Amino acid sequence: MRQKVRQRGHVLLETALVFTALSLLFVAVFDVSQFLFVRGAWADRAQAAARWVATQPSIRSTDVCNFIRFGTPVPEAGSPLLFAIAPDLIQVRVHDVGSEEARVEVRILPPSPGLISSWLASGLTERPVVAVAPLGIHYEDRSGR
Repeated sequence: MRQKVRQRGHVLLETALVFTALSLLFVAVFDVSQFLFVRGAWADRAQAAARWVATQPSIRSTDVCNFIRFGTPVPEAGSPLLFAIAPDLIQVRVHDVGSEEARVEVRILPPSPGLISSWLASGLTERPVVAVAPLGIHYEDRSGR
């Protein structure tokens, strides 16, 4: 009879270990999926902002920042943010103004890790999201650099 009680204890221990391992695997998959989704949304916003700048005769960096954060250069009160991107994480650079090689570069720098298990994405968060678009020759730089 004593051996049966021991057997039940082993089953309970194995179940606990398997449940723990599967739970950690589930959290890791969720965490990486969340990171990739946010990074893809940021890349989409950066590319849209770079294309928007290319269609404007001049820009201010605050307009580009608002375009990335709210989807419009002049947000209305209470407009929702996209994943709460801080303005200091957005950089706008204009290169070779007045030449045929004129282009705008929009960068969204990685924030400090705040994911469920930030150590999983630590190697992935080091690179910024970068989008580049060509500008017209008549573009006037008012980015306030």
